[in-house]
Amino acid sequence: MRLLSYRRTELRPFDHRPVTASYMVDVEVFCPRKLQRALTFTDAEIKSQEVAAENTIDVGTSRLRFVEETSD
Repeated sequence: MRLLSYRRTELRPFDHRPVTASYMVDVEVFCPRKLQRALTFTDAEIKSQEVAAENTIDVGTSRLRFVEETSD
């Protein structure tokens, strides 16, 4: 976001100074279908990490982690 202009005006009947500003903003547009697919994939990764975290055991200062291999 980039500030293009900033102005203040003097208005006597008011006890404050109104300001105006113009900005340049870059906006990325997403395809709803692709966005939903990416969010679903990310959600699946998070759930996979949660399951792996549940299978972790603390042993003193070292950690053992049991991970089940899957073939895709």
